[in-house]
Parts: sequence; C-alpha cells; structure tokens
Amino acid sequence: MRRLTEEMFEREILQTPGAAAVWFYERLCPKCAMTRPFVEEIEKKYKKKIRFFEAEISEEPALAARCGADIVPAFLFARDGRIRGFMKGAVGEGTLEKRIRELL
Repeated sequence: MRRLTEEMFEREILQTPGAAAVWFYERLCPKCAMTRPFVEEIEKKYKKKIRFFEAEISEEPALAARCGADIVPAFLFARDGRIRGFMKGAVGEGTLEKRIRELL
C-alpha cells in the first residue's frame, strides 16, 4: 500500500481516473492490527484494478479530519474522482471485499 498524505489526496484520489481505496488506521489500535492482514491480502488480489493507500491518522490528522476518519479502522472508497463510500470501525474481510468489488 502506498502512504497517502494530505498533499497527495487531491491528485491521487480526486483527480486520477479509476478506483482507489484508502485505509485509515492508528499504529497502536488493536482492531487496526487485526485488520491489516486481510487488507493486505485484498490489496494483493485487486492491485491491478484498484489503487490502495494507507494513512496513519496521527501522522495525517488534517487528511483524517477532511475525510471524516474519526474512528479507526476506516475505509474510503473512490472512483473517477468521486467519493463512493466510507466505512468506519472494524469490518470483516468479506464485507471489505464486497465494497472493493462494488468499485469495479
């Protein structure tokens, strides 16, 4: 996953065609740690179809606030410059993969 910063958000998410997913997390968050393995697996499975990014909220507080990531883990989904969805809190692998497939 590529790191996403506030400075990159406009260019990478809102101006680049195609699908993108952003995972917001906190380094010391137990739910984030449990989520990471299946987020990485889903990224491997769909990496040719969707661009995956990660943003650690304490490193990118302005980006987290801009995107409403006040609870972690959180996921933002975008396609062709438009935000298509957002999920907050711990989710299962199946739920996350379903949302990823909806972007295609």
